[in-house]
Amino acid sequence: MSRAFTKEDGDPDDDGLPERPVPLGPNPVTESGLAALKAKVETLKAELKDPARGKRAVERDLRYFEVRLKTAELTLPGEPGVVRFGSTVELAGPEGARRVRIVGHDEADAEAGLLSWTSPLADALLGKSAGAEVRLGPSRLKVLSVSGA
Repeated sequence: MSRAFTKEDGDPDDDGLPERPVPLGPNPVTESGLAALKAKVETLKAELKDPARGKRAVERDLRYFEVRLKTAELTLPGEPGVVRFGSTVELAGPEGARRVRIVGHDEADAEAGLLSWTSPLADALLGKSAGAEVRLGPSRLKVLSVSGA
C-alpha cells in the first residue's frame, strides 16, 4: 500500500491545525496595531530558531501575520467628534458607562474595549457623534464623547 496519503506516527511537528483563515477585504490598522503586527512577526521569526517549539504551528502563524502585515493599511483617526476608525468612544447604557476604541481585526480585544471595525457595535457607532443613540439588540447606548485616539 502506498504511504502517500497516510499520517506518519510520531511526527512532533504535526500539530494537525489548519491554516489560519485570512479575513477578506481591507485591513485597516491603527498605529499601535501596526506596531503590534510588526512585533508579532519578529517574535514568530525568533521562535522558529527555538528547537523546542513545534515548527509547523509557528510557521503557520508566521504566514498569517506576514500576510496581515503586508496588507495592513495604516489608518489615522478622522475628524474629532465623529466616530471613525481609530476613535475612542465613551458610551452610556443599561450596564453603566464604558469606553471602547474602534480598531483593526487583529488588534481587537473586546475585554480590553478594543472593538473590530467589523463588529456590530462598531458598525452601529461609525459616523455618530456625541449625543447620538444607537441600538444594539435590545439595548440602547448613548454616545457621551468621541476622541481621535
